[in-house]
Amino acid sequence: MTLYKPRFRRNQPDSPEAPIWDFVGVLQNENVSHHVRTSSNACVESVFTGSGMFVCEDKWQRPTSKNAPVTAPTTDAISARQPPEERSTVADFNSMPTPDLYKAILDRITDPLVDQMLRELFGRFPGETVEKIEEEKRGRSIVLSGVKESSPTLRPSQRQKDLEDKVDAILDVLDMECRPVEIRRMGRFDLSRPRLVKVVFSNKQEWSQALAQARLLRSTSFSDVYIRRSMTENERRREYELRQVARERNAGLDKREWVVHRGELKRIADLNTRLDSENSQ
Repeated sequence: MTLYKPRFRRNQPDSPEAPIWDFVGVLQNENVSHHVRTSSNACVESVFTGSGMFVCEDKWQRPTSKNAPVTAPTTDAISARQPPEERSTVADFNSMPTPDLYKAILDRITDPLVDQMLRELFGRFPGETVEKIEEEKRGRSIVLSGVKESSPTLRPSQRQKDLEDKVDAILDVLDMECRPVEIRRMGRFDLSRPRLVKVVFSNKQEWSQALAQARLLRSTSFSDVYIRRSMTENERRREYELRQVARERNAGLDKREWVVHRGELKRIADLNTRLDSENSQ
């Protein structure tokens, strides 16, 4: 509903002095009612308000009387009024499943605060929707292991700053020019081993690049840092079982032959062959 300042005199509906407007709408109030003609010869029912404002709602056909019921415009009507290149977008939104629509919204968000606010809002929706949102977030998140902890004598804000600096240095090695929307340690501080680090990117492309370039860490000062995708508890359990199988198959071999790659058990030779093929293209 839109408010408009009055810019015309109260005159008869069919008067030649009726002003020309560039919108189609219904102007309503409890006081006086009359019609004005628009530039498209459509009609609006208008009512002067005590505050000197008009309330406007979309309307698509002229009422037979000032008390005629007003029908809200359909999405098809709105689409018909749009430029041809924009009409398909409205139709796509109409048919898009709710989880996919949420994902489309999140994909366009670059402000971390807005992202957090929307996730809080979606978190109040039914469980199925929340699961879809979390699944989307995992789809652009990685987990780093082996990132050294900062000194326990530092303040929490200083430890967080130290972590962000280390992640920035890792992204430099990966040749990634981006700013993650979230960087944080997971779990409680433990002097015996560094905690895992979760990094959330703003889009799927950055996530894919981080995983694809992970091998670049092996020849740097971050050779002890490993990158994997973020997983659910069931996925982590499955990957642990696959690693156990890989260890069993590698037992007694002169060199490691089996590894777990992207949730599957693979031969290192097969992976190297595929990488050589991709690099030669």
